[in-house]
Amino acid sequence: MNNNNVKKGKCVPVIDIKRNQNLDKNQLAKLAKNFSESLIINGLVYIKNHNIDKELFENLLSESKTFFQQNEAYKMKYAIEKSPSHSGYVSLNEKGLYKDEINARKYEAFDISIETPFDENEKNKGNIFNGPNVWPEISQFKEISLKYFKEMQLLSEYILTLFEIYFELKSGFFKEKMDVSTSQLRHIHYIKNNEPQVENDMNMGAHTDYELFTLLYQTEEGLQTENRKGQWIDVPPLDNTLVLNIGDLLEVLTGGILKSNVHKVRNLNKERFSFPFFSSLNFSEKVFPVLDKNKFPNMDESYKTIIAGKHVVKQIIQDFYYLRKDKDVKERFNEYEDTVKKENK
Repeated sequence: MNNNNVKKGKCVPVIDIKRNQNLDKNQLAKLAKNFSESLIINGLVYIKNHNIDKELFENLLSESKTFFQQNEAYKMKYAIEKSPSHSGYVSLNEKGLYKDEINARKYEAFDISIETPFDENEKNKGNIFNGPNVWPEISQFKEISLKYFKEMQLLSEYILTLFEIYFELKSGFFKEKMDVSTSQLRHIHYIKNNEPQVENDMNMGAHTDYELFTLLYQTEEGLQTENRKGQWIDVPPLDNTLVLNIGDLLEVLTGGILKSNVHKVRNLNKERFSFPFFSSLNFSEKVFPVLDKNKFPNMDESYKTIIAGKHVVKQIIQDFYYLRKDKDVKERFNEYEDTVKKENK
């Protein structure tokens, strides 16, 4: 890693989003402008005054530690490749296709989707997220994870309201497209290791996120983002903030005015926890440039229409071997149902 090409986190702006502060119409418009234009320039910012209780972050971290300290046999009972809804444990053995992940992965994860009844029609569309989550029966992992998921949904709604104001979209433009969204929460545990650092060997390879945007709570440094000059910038944790970065769906919706930003996670040989919440649209939602070209002349109308969920799945396949060798989702669901019935006898 060429340290001359890396800048510190102070290069990333901190935006006060003033959530739940009873702003009047003019104050809200000013905030929406500052917030949106910072993301147009940077693609990634810290946000403060997000109104998420600090105790919830602490509880989430505590539950995550409790789960990941279990033995491998226990964790594999909840392996994502066994689940009916792309939820569950992701082991260290899972291997992605990123070119800069040279060595074996040094992180494990637990993925959580919106819980829905199993719908064969949705599965036939390719909606891998449809269905119930799998949950480890320890402590308050489920309760705290769902509480945090809900808080991230509410925060996402507020953030999307700011985008609606700035981009002059109708009120509720996003919310009506997110009633059964493909949003996800990940618990990620980067393991402490003593392996020598290899130049350009990443814990998580350079990529963009696939959804509207990501809200990230993290415990240690390691995250980097690429700025518009092609320089890598460190994005360490800052007290009382979350990291927000733009994803692919917002880039398409705004015709490239908001750019999905490239980021990666370096291996710094120490334990790290992170909790990205990927805010997304309903699986079947059509995504294309929607802004008024007269008001936003820089909007690129050449972006092709994509289906939100299909785009996300296409990208996720790069991360999960079990999807690349996919067993029929209905077969996986039936196996899951059989397991549940046996355990409940």
